[in-house]
Amino acid sequence: MLPIAAPVASAKEAPEAGRRGLLEAIVDRTIIVYCLLIVPVLLVNFWRIAANNAAPNFPAVVVALLVLAVLALGRHLLPMQVKSALICSIGLLIAIPGTLVSGLAAPGAGWAFAVSIYLVSVIFSNWVSRIVAVLIPLTIAFAAIGFTTGRLGFAFDIDLQSTHPGTWLVFILAGCGVFGIILSVWSLYKKVTDDLIQESVQQTSELQRLADFDPLTGLPLQRLLEKRFLQSCNRARRAKRQKALLFVDLDGFKAVNDSTVTMRAIIACVN
Repeated sequence: MLPIAAPVASAKEAPEAGRRGLLEAIVDRTIIVYCLLIVPVLLVNFWRIAANNAAPNFPAVVVALLVLAVLALGRHLLPMQVKSALICSIGLLIAIPGTLVSGLAAPGAGWAFAVSIYLVSVIFSNWVSRIVAVLIPLTIAFAAIGFTTGRLGFAFDIDLQSTHPGTWLVFILAGCGVFGIILSVWSLYKKVTDDLIQESVQQTSELQRLADFDPLTGLPLQRLLEKRFLQSCNRARRAKRQKALLFVDLDGFKAVNDSTVTMRAIIACVN
């Protein structure tokens, strides 16, 4: 039973191993994009503080940078589920405080919400995606009620923030980061899909070859003979011509066929 059970077990483990490899590649690429994004955003926030003495979402950016540092330094040590949760939480760590503090004036909150729900839907199961999909509108609704009723307010000069070039630069950087993550994940899925299609085509071609040719000798089988014979008959019928079939019978071929030495000689001649 072991020789049979082992391939079955490996066949069941192969899709799971492929999925883990794909998720690890997604997490690694997302870490790279976040590194290229958050560090410039942090520098721009320093610029905003120096110019206007205010960067409303600066603490959240620092926390996100610390989480990213933990991911980058421990990505080979942390379990896959922990890395996935941390990489998906970075966007929420920036978006939720930004929305509650700055409302519509948070330049990167919308982008951060978008990339968070995208990563959660790609990496986690459907019920986790639904929870995050409900959490994001609730956060936005809570901020909307707070700002429209006056319970939440701006602790900074909204005019200075909205006209400062750094605010718009954060908005542009956040958009570039979102598009970078989406394109990275899409390219990985496209590569996996192309590999699966190519493997399927190769398997189909191999099955077709095994159905038409003997795997030992490489000689055509009766199935291929019948197929070619029908094709030839159809061509003759369309051309209104006759066809002849030559049948050759070898006496005592069964003994020759059963002989291993003779079969090796036949295979060598065929090759």
